[in-house]
Amino acid sequence: MTNQQSLASWASANLPEWNDNARMSALFSRFPERAVNEKIYESRLRFWTGAITGAAREGLLSTGNTTTIDASEIASRFARNGLTPLGLETVLTELRKSGALVPLSTYIQSLDQLDSESSWSLAGLVKSSVSFGFALVFGSTATSTDDTDLVLLALAQEYGTRLVNWVKDNSIYSTDALQDESIFGKALPDTHFTQTDYLVLAQWLQETRKAVVKMSNGRVKAIKFLTPSSSTSSKAASTITESDLGVLEIKKTVNLLSRQIEDLEQKAEQLKVEAMKHLNANSKVRAKACLKQKAVVNGVLEKRVASLHTLDGILGKIQQAETDSEILKAYETGSSTLKSIIANSGVTTDRIDTVMDSLHDALADQTEIDEAFAYHNQKLQENVADDDELEKELDALVESDAKKEAAVSMDDELVSMLDSLKVESSSLPVSSEEPEKQKERVKEYA
Repeated sequence: MTNQQSLASWASANLPEWNDNARMSALFSRFPERAVNEKIYESRLRFWTGAITGAAREGLLSTGNTTTIDASEIASRFARNGLTPLGLETVLTELRKSGALVPLSTYIQSLDQLDSESSWSLAGLVKSSVSFGFALVFGSTATSTDDTDLVLLALAQEYGTRLVNWVKDNSIYSTDALQDESIFGKALPDTHFTQTDYLVLAQWLQETRKAVVKMSNGRVKAIKFLTPSSSTSSKAASTITESDLGVLEIKKTVNLLSRQIEDLEQKAEQLKVEAMKHLNANSKVRAKACLKQKAVVNGVLEKRVASLHTLDGILGKIQQAETDSEILKAYETGSSTLKSIIANSGVTTDRIDTVMDSLHDALADQTEIDEAFAYHNQKLQENVADDDELEKELDALVESDAKKEAAVSMDDELVSMLDSLKVESSSLPVSSEEPEKQKERVKEYA
């Protein structure tokens, strides 16, 4: 299937207007003057901008690149029923004016300064790779051939942002921020990037201060992703140093050894299986040969594992040193912060002594006040106790008087009863005692 056929299939599935002949007939016509009919002008511009971006994302508007379009072929790529759109020149011009499209040679030109090992220009390479330009579609006077490969910045930003977020989510140590161009495929496995796409993304990372890049012979040699604090910390944090390149080389070797070990393990297992097959077929000679090969493979495997263990240890020590450095930095920050807080708060030993002495005096005064309250409360309680005793004594007196009155009343009653008794005068002698004496006698008998 050709690119044109692929684009037609994509457009049919993703652009509802593509299957409407009447609508596409209007969209394929030339743009009206903006001043004459701005509504139609903007409507067609939105459609073709979305169509170009979507098709470019699928790599359908260039020779395999995902972030660029080939302006010299864009009209033929969008051909439909034997017709090509007549307004794409206007669309590209508007996108250029807005900065959404940038010539590839111009965009990656600053990467030349990062390539100290190359004597040729990346931009020059891009220019020389294009032997024809807009003249094939729009005429020789339309624009320069240098403008045929255009970077679609919306896609560069989209993929660049995804890349930065992936690295951020998968980084623990600063060594994880050091990567080479393989990171593009690792972080964005659903895309099919070319070397040109690598250059575009490297430039986007560089110009947006998301990372610093080192080039070598026209290729991305190293990428150091930056953190928000990188720009304000030491210069080494925002540049790729020789130490960074050394760490990156160790990481690349570790990855290479890991792949080799996996292959050797599979090879050893395969030889073991083959040896068993030959043995079952009574071919001991071949089985023995397979076992000898397996022994050789195991020997190489042991050496690779030992090397990997050594490099992992070195990388671990580097990361540990980084962790220790971060811990020490945290201690230093905490110490200086605490000192600053203490200094600004005005807390000193003299002030503490003064405050504590004042507090002791206040507590002593409070103790004296408490003791005074306790003393007077006790006195009040004693007075209350005295009043209680007086009340008890008074009650006793009242009770005593009541008993006396009761006794007198009883005496009077007995005397009255005696007087009421009638006896013969001859039988008893008449007493000549006074009534009071009689009462006394009654008491005695009572």
